[in-house]
Amino acid sequence: MAMLMLFISHSSADRVVVEPLVDLIRSALPLSADDIRCTSVDGYRLPAGAPTDDAIRREVDSAKSFIGIISPASLRSMYVAFELGARWGAGKHLIPLLAPGIQARQLASPLSGINSLRLDEAAQLHQLIRDLAEQLGLQVPSAAAYQKHVDALLQVVNSLEVCGASEHSQEALPDKAKAQPALKGIEFSALQAVAQLGQASIDQVAERLNVSVDKAAYYLEELCHTHKLVSKFYNLGPGAMTQYYLSHDGRGYLIERNVIN
Repeated sequence: MAMLMLFISHSSADRVVVEPLVDLIRSALPLSADDIRCTSVDGYRLPAGAPTDDAIRREVDSAKSFIGIISPASLRSMYVAFELGARWGAGKHLIPLLAPGIQARQLASPLSGINSLRLDEAAQLHQLIRDLAEQLGLQVPSAAAYQKHVDALLQVVNSLEVCGASEHSQEALPDKAKAQPALKGIEFSALQAVAQLGQASIDQVAERLNVSVDKAAYYLEELCHTHKLVSKFYNLGPGAMTQYYLSHDGRGYLIERNVIN
């Protein structure tokens, strides 16, 4: 079996940006569909009948190059976390590619120690192509040959950012006009615990509040997804687990209530 040239680790929720990314890579580099594994994109999926877990584990390890799409969705994906962790553990080539909504400072060790590129910056997409060409032993292409595919990808990415802004239009309102959630009881205590710990796991919050792990997980997810007062990332280091930390709005919420300075 021929060596897989490129494995793209991603959440299926990000397929809308992964498809034009694959088109960009194919337009710039002489790679066939068989050279690339991208499990949610037609033409690049695993063969029918393949044992999924074993096949992915083998290809994550053996691929000559590896791109990890780091997005809010992929940070919630256990599969993506395992793929990234396995690739890092193998000590092989790994490019973290940051999607809109993710900043490099949000990455925990070991990803924080790997130089990342952005999916929403033209210059960094050009660098991605150059770096892949060098890693795969291919000739560096002329940027003019694939510029229209860079433009097409950025158009998709920018349209998603516009949609996100309309769906969360409160973020564009002046601070005084934003509706403030009325937290009380365990929910408020969970927010305080995250603030005090800096980075908090579900187990740490459960222990601090003397509640079950399931209850702590429920309130942390409410604070994250409903109220946007905490953010989270998946730590791939020893004892890998989801970590929660105060978002900008969460810090402001506690400052306004004199809970923190």
